[in-house]
Amino acid sequence: MEVLARFFKNRLPNFLIAIDPPYPSQSSTMDFKTLATVVELLQEDTTEAQENQKGKQVEGKPSDAELALQLYQAELDACQTILQDHRMAQSMSQAVQEDAQVIATIAQEEDRAGNDRRMALQLGGKGQQEPGARVRDGDELDEKTLDKLSRLYVNGGNDDEASIPTEVQNEEYDREGLQAEGSKYSTNRDAVETARVDCSVCTESKVYFDIVKISCEHYYCRDCVRRLFEDSFTDESLFPPKCCKQPISLSLVEGYLGREMVKRFQEKMVEFNDANRTYCSNPDCAQYLFPETIDRDIATCGICQQSTCVLCKKPAHQGKCVEEQHEQAFLNVIEAEGWQHCFKCRSVIQLGIGCNHITCRCKAEFCYECGTEWRNCLCRVWDEERLLERGRQILARDQRPGDRPPAPAALNRVVREIRERHECNHPGRWRRIDGPHRCEECSGRLRDFILQCRHCLLRACIRCRLNRV
Repeated sequence: MEVLARFFKNRLPNFLIAIDPPYPSQSSTMDFKTLATVVELLQEDTTEAQENQKGKQVEGKPSDAELALQLYQAELDACQTILQDHRMAQSMSQAVQEDAQVIATIAQEEDRAGNDRRMALQLGGKGQQEPGARVRDGDELDEKTLDKLSRLYVNGGNDDEASIPTEVQNEEYDREGLQAEGSKYSTNRDAVETARVDCSVCTESKVYFDIVKISCEHYYCRDCVRRLFEDSFTDESLFPPKCCKQPISLSLVEGYLGREMVKRFQEKMVEFNDANRTYCSNPDCAQYLFPETIDRDIATCGICQQSTCVLCKKPAHQGKCVEEQHEQAFLNVIEAEGWQHCFKCRSVIQLGIGCNHITCRCKAEFCYECGTEWRNCLCRVWDEERLLERGRQILARDQRPGDRPPAPAALNRVVREIRERHECNHPGRWRRIDGPHRCEECSGRLRDFILQCRHCLLRACIRCRLNRV
């Protein structure tokens, strides 16, 4: 046992330092080749220690030391797998780079030959382009893509050869609160692109191959992309994930999500586009039932095998659906409170403040007063009391204890601005206001600052500014 204790004392801590995490870019103490040698030696030592333990305990009852050795051996095997995966990735990266260079050379030769032929045809009086002539579509791998590939999980982004500064200007929101259209690189653009880029959402500086640039020119890191997609699965107002009102292409971020999240996204796409959704009537399950599970108005859950009526959404039954007493009581409450049903998904909407233009989570737009599709009625746009309440809310946001109530003239001015800009598309830059505030979209409490639309005075966090409004 003394030998075993000395083994763990001398070997295990050093090994854990080396492999946690296993990438040399995160642990500068050793490279992959050295780490592979260390793992191999430790595996041999562990095997020898296990052999020495045999016969020293009751058969069928491993000692604590033997259990510890088994766990340690499992960790070594896992590390060995990581190293093998790394060698495979490195080999694939090298092959892609070499093949890409060969393909590029061949393509250049083909282009030269094609140009020579076209020139000959022109000199011969046949200047028209040959049918079927190859036109490049720009899909070939460029040097930047190959460089990202060579670094992605191959050398961990370690860029020691070129001492490139890691600072990148992030001008999302300056001290005056002006929002630029995405992060900007510093003067030496090409050099910075091989280093780090600021995420437009969390504002953290990330290695450039861990950042994706989307169509609206904003930059998202891996964590923020995954968080946005994960949140959209439970918050339908975020689905499909978008930035600046433009949907984020799945093909653009698929590599950051993983197979499981991509599968969930595709399933949610079906669910959220279903105008007559049916969920499992088993309250302990409540899973969405896909259209293929429905047969003759009965859907069968593939998880708990519960059968559900797609008409009344209750457990499957014989005969016509029966309206229960408590459901009618709920409908009476909706009518008494003046709430409204969405004409598309039948969700119940309660409007606290704001105009009568409602956008449901299912993307349907309707009038809050009559419930019909928006712009198909003659109802008033504003309820005057709600309009005044919104004006009071805006003025109260910056009120301090002991301040006098806002003057009527100030309230009238704010109400007039709200009335004129109630269908604001939030164009241009938003104003940044420092200090603790609450987001009016997600109700999240922010410690450092809030963003305010310069037109309708809406206040929102960065995430809601980019992904929700």
